[in-house]
Amino acid sequence: MSEASLKLRVFNNGNILSMGMEDYLAGVVAAEMPALFHPEALRAQAVASRGYAARKMKLFGGQGCSRAPDADICTSPAHCQGWLSREKQQELWGSSYSSHRKKIEEAVKATAGSVLYYQGKIANTVFHSTCGGMTESAVNVWGNDVPYLRSVVCTNEKHSPHHHKKHQISLAELSEKTGISFRETQAILTDGTPLLQKESVSNANTLMALRVAGKSISGSELRQALNLPSLWLDWNLQAIEFVSKGYGHRVGLCQYGADGYARNGMTWKEILKHYYGSAEIKLIEAVTDEGGGSALPLSGTVIAVDPGHGGGSSGAVGPKGLKEKDVVLDISLRLTKKLSEKGAKVVLTRANDIALTLQKRVVTANEANADFFISIHANGHENAAANGTETYHYPGSNLGKAFADTIQKEMIERLGRRNRGVKTASFYVLRYTAMPAILAEIAFITNREEEKLLSDAAFREKAADALLSGITKRFLVISKLHVNK
Repeated sequence: MSEASLKLRVFNNGNILSMGMEDYLAGVVAAEMPALFHPEALRAQAVASRGYAARKMKLFGGQGCSRAPDADICTSPAHCQGWLSREKQQELWGSSYSSHRKKIEEAVKATAGSVLYYQGKIANTVFHSTCGGMTESAVNVWGNDVPYLRSVVCTNEKHSPHHHKKHQISLAELSEKTGISFRETQAILTDGTPLLQKESVSNANTLMALRVAGKSISGSELRQALNLPSLWLDWNLQAIEFVSKGYGHRVGLCQYGADGYARNGMTWKEILKHYYGSAEIKLIEAVTDEGGGSALPLSGTVIAVDPGHGGGSSGAVGPKGLKEKDVVLDISLRLTKKLSEKGAKVVLTRANDIALTLQKRVVTANEANADFFISIHANGHENAAANGTETYHYPGSNLGKAFADTIQKEMIERLGRRNRGVKTASFYVLRYTAMPAILAEIAFITNREEEKLLSDAAFREKAADALLSGITKRFLVISKLHVNK
């Protein structure tokens, strides 16, 4: 899938926007890095932001944005990463809009499709404004030791306005914001014990823990309470003056450092190598699974598979007693295994011979926020000569029709039965599901020839393969765009 066709769902100001990756990244780089930075720094930022977004996308196995279940990512820099619309960029840059936009678009296009991988997975390419002279290791900030997010020296960010800053605070404000009583802080000052004492500092100078008026708190608690820009902290107790170095969590790419290194001749690839160490730059499409094939085509998608009937509802019954409920359950289980092997999360409405209401089937799919719903059946008719394969979708559902067309085509090609076509019906499971939904009638169990086929494990395997192929092809066409039925 090319970057031009790759779509993602972005949660912005209460709405979910569908946009191409290139346009999205231009808005991210505009929000996250000054447009006046060196082109090679902007390219490094584009790669970091692309990887950060791809890692969250359901298409690549991510969990999406927790603030909006239907979105891949949001535009809050405090939660995901920033993003500016073209209108906001024009407001920000004024007469420089055209030149700045062109410069950023070039950075996105020059790195098209490039992300960082580590051990076969998209790397978590976090970034920050200013490190203060040395980046921090992820383990000291978030508790997870990430091999490509370890501390490195950074000597080219001294032009940052955040390289070091002084922050004065009164004794009363310190007491109020840390929750330590004013009386306690005053007592400490009179008995000669230092008001502030460092307890633990990382090798990259991150303040991990300290004592305030004799009470132990974490560096993160202090930073949050006093709204300090980073955890590289020193202080002057005579005036209660904090001196901070850097801005942000200080893990991964240092943006001002990237600009400095670029101005000293580093390429975007060399900059990324410096900050992300053992991670490798690759194209999204180039990553392979263990079998040597392409990336799992259904990774990140959710498929609801509904074996028809069950329990006391046997469905149609063949001349030799073959029951629809048993046939479709077997095909559904085969399909589930195949979908899972392709990276999909499968939600079965039933995995054994139990009775289910139509409402329960629909609720199961809707609560799973499935991307597709497929109900599997074997047809029946009082005319024993009736035969062939057909697929249903809900009337007026364009996505449902497209899905049904693809499934029907695959079943006819692989099963070789009479083509009864794609039809519409207001079946409950098609009417009330919140995603593209179809009902597939594999063959007529009431027809002697087709009952024999449906009783054959090889034919059921072919049916599962046909459904898998149809689902995969349809998924790749729409790239998981969230569109109502």
